[in-house]
Amino acid sequence: MPDLDGKLTETETVRLTEWYKKNWDHQFKCPICGSDTWQTGQHIVETRPYRRGILGGGPIYAYVQVFSVQCGYTVFLNAQIMGILDPPPPPASPVGTEKTDG
Repeated sequence: MPDLDGKLTETETVRLTEWYKKNWDHQFKCPICGSDTWQTGQHIVETRPYRRGILGGGPIYAYVQVFSVQCGYTVFLNAQIMGILDPPPPPASPVGTEKTDG
């Protein structure tokens, strides 16, 4: 798991490389500059839904960033689907709503 600042470990970088070999079309060219040279960012990055006038709150989506070395065009890949982050735990039941036997 990345550190508290989202920096990927060496092990995770190796896992990403294996994921790319399995899933990434090696002929994928940048739609902006045409380069096929890509690099992975060193940190997991996040996005969240826009909530007008509210800072924070709501779900956060974690991504691995892959960018064209030539022009900087960036692709964001879901870190959970890639297996870099564990899926979130299921939500807890509100107090008093747990099922009981009997």
